[in-house]
Amino acid sequence: GFSKLLTYGTAKIDKSRANSNVWEAVLYMSPATESVAYGGANLCPNAGSCASICLGNHSGRMAMPGSMRARLNRTFLYLRERDKFYAQLGKEIDAHVRQCRRKGMRPAIRPNGAQDLRGLGNWVARYCATKYGVGEVAVYDYTKIAPSHTDGYHLTYSYSERPESLRVSLDWLARGGSVAVVFAVRKGQPLPESWHGYP
Repeated sequence: GFSKLLTYGTAKIDKSRANSNVWEAVLYMSPATESVAYGGANLCPNAGSCASICLGNHSGRMAMPGSMRARLNRTFLYLRERDKFYAQLGKEIDAHVRQCRRKGMRPAIRPNGAQDLRGLGNWVARYCATKYGVGEVAVYDYTKIAPSHTDGYHLTYSYSERPESLRVSLDWLARGGSVAVVFAVRKGQPLPESWHGYP
């Protein structure tokens, strides 16, 4: 059966909403190779060690069988009926924007909640910019694919164990981008003040 594409209520989304007037909708499809055993594809081409602990299938309600079925349904709609997928996504984005406007909140969309598909993110950014104007809908993602600037699409590069990751991170920071880095510090200990000269 078909399920909605956008998710509005997870613990992570609710936490991000707690002190903000931004209301986020996230598209969760199958992370990394989750769908491959069912005839799907790898939706995270640059996944490394993160694949084994991905929040997309190992975190809270996301690990439950119903959540996995929903991710697989979305994944196969995307892989097999792309036009239908994008038509449905456009309708859901419009509904989200209308609901946010009624509640006086700013709409935000994360196209890649567990997968890493740049084309999907670019489509959402173009759709929102064309229909609502650049910046009216916050469109953002975290990615392990070397990022580039697209109007209305904020990308945070995820530093990883890949050999090219440091070069990509420093290049993206030098161009004004942001990078997410994991630091191995003991609980209660402070994070480093800087990383390669960046705060």
